[in-house]
Formats: sequence, C-alpha cells, structure tokens
Amino acid sequence: MKKNPKHNKYLINFKDTIQKALLKLSKNKYKCLIVIDSQKKIVGTLTDGDIRRYLINKPQINTKLINLINKNYISYKKKKIEPKELKKIFDKYDIPIIPHIYKSKFIKLIFKDKYFEDEKRNLYNILPVIMAGGKGTRLSPFTDILPKPLIPLKNKPIIDYIFQFFFKNSFTNINVILNYKKDILKSYLKDKYKDKVNIFEEKKPQGTAASIKLLKKKKFTELIVVNCDNIFDINISELLKFHRSEKNFITIVSVLREQVIPYGLCKIDRNKKLKKIIEKPKIDFMINAGMYVLDKSILKYLPSNKKYDMTNLIEDVLSKKQRISVYPILDSHWTDVGEWQEYEKANNKLLL
Repeated sequence: MKKNPKHNKYLINFKDTIQKALLKLSKNKYKCLIVIDSQKKIVGTLTDGDIRRYLINKPQINTKLINLINKNYISYKKKKIEPKELKKIFDKYDIPIIPHIYKSKFIKLIFKDKYFEDEKRNLYNILPVIMAGGKGTRLSPFTDILPKPLIPLKNKPIIDYIFQFFFKNSFTNINVILNYKKDILKSYLKDKYKDKVNIFEEKKPQGTAASIKLLKKKKFTELIVVNCDNIFDINISELLKFHRSEKNFITIVSVLREQVIPYGLCKIDRNKKLKKIIEKPKIDFMINAGMYVLDKSILKYLPSNKKYDMTNLIEDVLSKKQRISVYPILDSHWTDVGEWQEYEKANNKLLL
C-alpha cells in the first residue's frame, strides 16, 4: 500500500481492538475503516454499524478486529476510474469509501463525496428533546435552589452542553420539557436561545416518558430524547442510520463499561469442588446512558394523566414484541452528571 498521510485516519491494523477502532471512527467523517495487515495490505473493511451490532451480543471492547471485519470487501479494480460505473457501486452497497486496487496493488482510497454530491441526511422531521423536568434530588442541596439543568459545570450550565451537542449535529431548534422550578429555567432558555428553543411545560410530574405526549401536535418521524443530566459526543446521523437499518421501535444508547473484580473468583464444578481461581477477572457490560431514539408511533403507548417512566414504556413495548436494540458507545463519549460523584468527575473533563 502506498503511503498517504491523508489516508491514515481511515486505516487500522487487524490486530487492533474494537476500542481503538471506535476512537478512530469518532474522528472519521465517513464512519468506515480500511483494515490492513502488518505488510500494509488490505484484508477487509469495517464500519461503525458493524462494530455496534457486534457489541450488542458481545460487549467486549478489547476484542481484536480480525474477529469481525468484512473480508469480502468491495473494491474498484479497473485502472481508470469510470464515474458512472463507480456511482453504481456506491449506490448499490451504500458505502462512503472504496479502495482502488489494480493488479493486486493498492492505488488510493476513493471517497464518494469527492466524486458525487454528498447526500445530506434529512433532519427536519427528527425532534430533539431534552427532558428537563426532574427534581434532581441526587444533586441536593444545589437543586434546592437551582433546577438541575442550570447547575454549572466548568462555569457553564449543564443544559448548554446538551444544546451544543444538538447544534453540532445540525439541529437548529431544540424542544425542552420543563416541570421543577420551570420559571427559572424557562427564563434562562428564552433569554439565551430565543427562537432556537421550544418549551413544553408539565402541569404536574408525569414521569420520564408520559410527558413526551406534550409533543403530539408536532410532525416527526423519530424523537431523539436526552436526559438533562447526560452529555454526549456522538454522531446523531450514525445513530439514526443504525436505528433505521435495524428497524428498531426504540434504540437505547448504551455505554460500554469494563469492571475489574478486585478479588480472586472461585470457579467450582457441580459437586462444589474448586476447579480454579481466576484472579481479578474483568467483566464487560453495557449501561443505559439516558438517550433514546423513539419511533413516531410511540405516542400510542403513552397514557394520559398517569405517571409513566421510560422503563414502563420499554417494558410495554417489549411485551408487544416490538424491536428494541442498543447502540453502544465508549465511556469517553458520555458524561453523567446526575449525582455528586459523577458530577465531580465531569468537572475534570469536558467533551464538547
């Protein structure tokens, strides 16, 4: 493979881990990687969606890429590039990058939007929603005075980071649901964001899901719902692409975690005899990060005049055999500020 510094951000070694691939993809416009071997020869491709689908069943971020790459990758093998033929390949396989290979030699990477107009994703019918009505009792005594979204993080209110996150993802108008100390928060939002915010007020606490019904007069295909104590640094277009390709009714954004048990784990057989001791084993798992993609028909599940949380909604959707899946992200792309211990950690890092 010819050396080209511009290509480095799209290349990764097959011996690298999922964690490294996700970090590289987070800085990669096309959310696609070309996987190479130690001789710099192409051995396959890997997309953001490939990794996240793998992690749903095996949440192990230190897995080697050789276990999940697409070895039957698509390439362009003619000496001279014919745009019409190239476009057919891009359209047929819906991929953003194709390696150009001629007589088994790598020529260059071909990027779809360099040859053809980049198709922008239509975000006009997607409603971004911030759930900002809770009391935030875990952050008392701050929340005895201020609503949780206005608690300062690095001298800026928490909710400002969430607005920045949506703005960064091309949204220009954000919906916010208020309840606790709503007048203070409403005044702040109207003053700072003016025509960039739509405010909905609960008459009484309805729970983390029932209040979504306040948006019933809005036209939308999906909702992106974020709790006001969670800050993200992810690509919403990729999240939506995953949600739609998986044909999900609900997609839950989840964080990959690795926990080390600080003890020797005793493994026994059926007769309770010791087989071996595993010293300080590592356990991989996923946790709910407080962001959801909800299908437009979700409104029919939401009751009126009844407390109804997101956990109730998920249970009811599952009981109806509707598809719910998770979208795994790295811990470094999420900041939780819902309780004091996490809030103190958040002050030591800034995602946006």
